[in-house]
Amino acid sequence: MNSQFSYTDSADRCYGAAGMAIALVIFDGEEKLASIDIDREPRDVVELTEESFFSGNPSMSAKHAWHQILSNFNLQMAMLMGNVMCRSILLRHVDVDADTRSALLSLLVDEGYGSCSLEEDETTHLFNKNYGYLHRVFSHYGVQTIAHDFAAELGRCHSMTRGDIIEKLQALSHL
Repeated sequence: MNSQFSYTDSADRCYGAAGMAIALVIFDGEEKLASIDIDREPRDVVELTEESFFSGNPSMSAKHAWHQILSNFNLQMAMLMGNVMCRSILLRHVDVDADTRSALLSLLVDEGYGSCSLEEDETTHLFNKNYGYLHRVFSHYGVQTIAHDFAAELGRCHSMTRGDIIEKLQALSHL
């Protein structure tokens, strides 16, 4: 993955994981969360359930299968955006810079084409919609408070089960 997305330290990992978890909850994907462990390899910090990965089903219609793949891609996109935004906005107190945003879009355009045959303009449209929404989410004071608390707790315990994650992020449903 692009080096500008690499974690710089433990706090960066905690905020990145917090951003991914929050994005999953905001996008109603919390049932796909299995655990978080900041001591894992960077790509494996957030573990998803086996059901999160589409393996195909011959009895499923092609249309339904494609919608499932698109839904999974949308959640992946939200997680990546959440990771980047939480680290930038909450930890570094700056907005995501144009180069990082562009690199994120480029990565997602490639992934969108590879995973669900989306054209660049289709992925860009989805990207802009999700980016705007998540930017508002991570700019919200209540979400910021929850994210800071979540990242601090993760820094103390290093890992959380799905139940722990859901419990810590339950307050998002009240905002």
